[in-house]
Amino acid sequence: MELANSLGALPLAALLRALFLLAAAALSHWMAVRLITRLRRHSLRVMRRGRPAPNVELEKRADTLDGIARKIATTTIWLLAALSVPRQFGFDLSPVLAGLGIGALALGLGARSFIEDTITGIFLLLENHIRAGDVCEINGQRGAVEDIRLRTTVLRSGDGALHTFPNSSIRRLSNVTRGYSCFLLDLPVSRLHDPDLILAELQDVAATLLHD
Repeated sequence: MELANSLGALPLAALLRALFLLAAAALSHWMAVRLITRLRRHSLRVMRRGRPAPNVELEKRADTLDGIARKIATTTIWLLAALSVPRQFGFDLSPVLAGLGIGALALGLGARSFIEDTITGIFLLLENHIRAGDVCEINGQRGAVEDIRLRTTVLRSGDGALHTFPNSSIRRLSNVTRGYSCFLLDLPVSRLHDPDLILAELQDVAATLLHD
């Protein structure tokens, strides 16, 4: 009788443990997001004190790093939860995970590509070459940066196409929104007008655009 009761209690105990793990994962995710948000605000205050850069530049850098940190936290927490919950019901996923790597060579090549993309992405972020919202040209393709991930960079071109570049494949990167950019315009002017007056007007317009 006691054995039957114990066997009947096992699924309920496993279910309670699984629910506890899921609740702990949800709480950890919520706390991690709040911590990342506070770190973003603090880092913005520090950067504004230490650098004379425009606020929009600091905002773009903070948004980019904030997005990366949130993705890392979310992936890590829920991956650990996904691996831990089945064990509460007696399922060991280790053989399944080992079986997924059917070929050691293929796994090694995949890991190598993953590591190269990730390391390149980390350096792109640390060296502040590119931020979400920048207009860039990557390997000859120009567009607005929609997202920067540890492995890939996503670019939206002018025709609406979405381009995804593995970070290790980026060989040439031109950022046209860093600091300033130039636009060449042919402006026909009548010879009857005073060139000095026209130049002064153009300089006034340029100054207005610069501070807009």
